Amino acid sequence: MPLMTKTLELTLDLVAKGKKVKLLSFNADSLMCAEFSSLGFLPGDEIEVVERAPFGGPISINHRNQLFALRKELAKLIITQEISL
Repeated sequence: MPLMTKTLELTLDLVAKGKKVKLLSFNADSLMCAEFSSLGFLPGDEIEVVERAPFGGPISINHRNQLFALRKELAKLIITQEISL
């Protein structure tokens, strides 16, 4: 019987610095989803958390070799999944 492992789903604001995750979906209205899509954020994309500002400040991420700084409130809308190595 194959070993089944459950992968953890979490919002982007909870991902630790240096971790890579796969974007699963957005917990947002259609207007905000369209905004994320216009920036190139699509389900299935890989995202790496590069830096986390202290005191709830922005989160720096690497997405398709581009750096983005997202407010914590926006990062909470992005549902991700850990990438198992």
